[in-house]
Order: sequence, then C-alpha cells, then structure tokens
Amino acid sequence: PDTVFMEFSMNDAYVPYAITETQSTANHNFIINDLLTDNPDLEIIIQTMNNPEGSGLGPRPDIVAYYQVARDVASAQGLLLIDHHANWLNLYSTDLATWNTYVPDGVHPTNTGYANVLMPELQQALESAAP
Repeated sequence: PDTVFMEFSMNDAYVPYAITETQSTANHNFIINDLLTDNPDLEIIIQTMNNPEGSGLGPRPDIVAYYQVARDVASAQGLLLIDHHANWLNLYSTDLATWNTYVPDGVHPTNTGYANVLMPELQQALESAAP
C-alpha cells in the first residue's frame, strides 16, 4: 500500500491483554520500522479514536495514557497524527444522547459515528497534510 493507518491504543489499553505503555511504544515502533524497511516511501498515519465509556471504559482505565503513547510515537517518528479523541470527548460532554447513538457499546463507533465525527477530522487532516 501507499498509506497505512495505525490505531492500537484502544486494544493496547485493554487490561486483560496486559500490554504496558512501554510495550505499546515498542510495538508501535517495531511495526512502523518494519513497514518502512519494506517500503521506505510508505506513508504511515497514526490515529487516536473515541473515548470508551461505561462497560467499555472499565477494562481500559488508562486509555488516555495509551493515546499519549500514540501521540509520542507519531511525534518521535515524524509521522502524521490524526487525533480524534478530543472530538469524541467534546461530543460526549456536549451531546451525550448523540454520543450514545454513535458508540452504543461504549467502545465501537457506528458507521454514522464514523461519518459524522471521524471522517470530517480525517478529511481535514489529510487535506492539510497534502503537498
């Protein structure tokens, strides 16, 4: 591929997987470096996603720290970061009813949630980063 989008924070933060922040950082860097070894021209974009809530937050109490891992790795590797977390938090704090329809299980956004929250930020970030 010409471009790879990466987002592992939600799963890395899942307590039963027992992945520390240090391991998450190492895993991100390993994947990035391995991909770039095969294709040095590959565009890699790091993303954060939505805030887990309710039963989705319980097993991810440190999600904010894992999102920071993604931010730090993107910065250290000089990669584009598309940070959706703030937009999801804003929706959660200003329109909980809509957030609940967009993320009904507390973890996974619906297609409508993706279309209305994630895609505008993704499109703006990609347009801003275009040469």
